[in-house]
Amino acid sequence: MFKFTNDYAALTHISKITTNDIKKKIVYYLDGKIETQVFADSSEYDDAVSEVEDAGFLLIGKTYYNIARISIADQNGANVTYHLVGNVVISHDYDSVADAEDAISALADSFFELNGKYYNASQLLVANTDKGALTIIYDFGGEQFKVQYEDSAAFEDAISKITETSGGGGGGGGGGGGKSVATPTFTLKPGAVDVGAKTKITCSTEGADIYFTTDGSTPTLDSTKYTGEDITVPDGGITIKAIGVKLGLATSKVATGVYTIYVGPAKRYAGWYVGAAAPETLTASDITGLNSLYTDELKTAGSPDPFAYTVTQDVFDNSGCIVWAYPSEYGTVSKFKDGLGEHAITDSYVLKTVTINDVEYNVYILETGTTGEVGEEIPQVFIASE
Repeated sequence: MFKFTNDYAALTHISKITTNDIKKKIVYYLDGKIETQVFADSSEYDDAVSEVEDAGFLLIGKTYYNIARISIADQNGANVTYHLVGNVVISHDYDSVADAEDAISALADSFFELNGKYYNASQLLVANTDKGALTIIYDFGGEQFKVQYEDSAAFEDAISKITETSGGGGGGGGGGGGKSVATPTFTLKPGAVDVGAKTKITCSTEGADIYFTTDGSTPTLDSTKYTGEDITVPDGGITIKAIGVKLGLATSKVATGVYTIYVGPAKRYAGWYVGAAAPETLTASDITGLNSLYTDELKTAGSPDPFAYTVTQDVFDNSGCIVWAYPSEYGTVSKFKDGLGEHAITDSYVLKTVTINDVEYNVYILETGTTGEVGEEIPQVFIASE
């Protein structure tokens, strides 16, 4: 506490202090007011100045600034640029490089040196630590830095500075006190799926970035950043791991999605291809990635039991092609019913083939534009040829 006549002020409430050796006067700039002290003799004045220097103030030019309010210090030769709380920037030219280095050294105990600049440790929001990898991700709210330490001693020294100067903001294996980013989720439930099945990664924390891997390794900020694309399950399956990261919050827990390839009875598929026409050459993912996809297992060969296909996504007004896929071994479908009557398959459909999970399928695509509303049941019943 600083004493002004009969009043006291906490250090945190003082932004800067100016001194006048001739008038033996010190001016304290507090939040909301200014306090001035004039001393009767040089001894009292010198003692007061020494108290200022010992209390955590840095002399820049002729003014002492509260080190706690300095966010960043950037040295360039004999010049140091200081960024203070409140978007205040002070650029000061010292008499020599050595003097500039002395000023920076005064910050060493309470600042982190990151990418050639010095950042106030007390303003560190989150420190995500990985003891095994000897890495720390420093998050200052506006900037993030990942530091790889050479050995465990240097890593532990950094951890000590974090706990001593920022109130324990770090922590092994996940870092950061306070709130964390929500664990990412996958739109396709992990488990046994078809080759070519697609999934996306989402995170419920607004503004969070997602980083992921597909080789089973734990993701970091060096991993691939997710941008909303489909992730396709290849032959042999895939393991996806993802984390959510946001400035000011601790990194999420790792989300893991293990997708294996479905092995079992053959399936039949129904869905919508949205576009003017289906591709000339179909792939498994063209079928397993259909809009409003429906699938079930076929238990017996011969004429399949009919099933009604219900639209589950948005309306496709004259731009959607209904797609059906049956294993080739069940024969070639010659007719279908659409609720209005029975029609020869050649009237409206084209036949293509595709292999899914090592099973060959006949694929029937209604080429004429069709409207399907959400929740509408379209009883397309196929009749296998004899």
